[in-house]
Amino acid sequence: MHRDVKPDNIIINHSSRDLRLIDWGLADFYLPDGNFNHRVGTLQYKAPELLLSDRQYHYSIDMWSLGCVLAEMLFGRVLFPGKDGNSVMKGIVGVLGSGEVEKYVERYDFKLTSSMEKVIEESEKRGFESFVTGENEHLVSREAFDLLE
Repeated sequence: MHRDVKPDNIIINHSSRDLRLIDWGLADFYLPDGNFNHRVGTLQYKAPELLLSDRQYHYSIDMWSLGCVLAEMLFGRVLFPGKDGNSVMKGIVGVLGSGEVEKYVERYDFKLTSSMEKVIEESEKRGFESFVTGENEHLVSREAFDLLE
């Protein structure tokens, strides 16, 4: 698991069409039932399980971060800005909707702190279409939304 996928850790050689993921300093090997440090990654690209202090996550956290990077490339902005874990989670709830986040929390039996319970309050799904502007509409498509989902 890389555990810190973000734009600063992706380099591209456009002439050779070569893309590389760099800075493997936070990487770790995935072991089933392993306990891992949840204080890894860059805040705006952290998967919900890291924000919820889960210690038994797996490589899907890198897929979440990659989705955040893709969204940033499409929309020209960080998808989940925030100054702390609660504000980033509030942004996630604002986009995915509280129902989806609650299902996720129940499915993996996450224990929420009282402050995180307040963050996951009633919120409707916003949808990625709401991030489309005149400046980025040429970059988005139904297929891009499917990939983000």
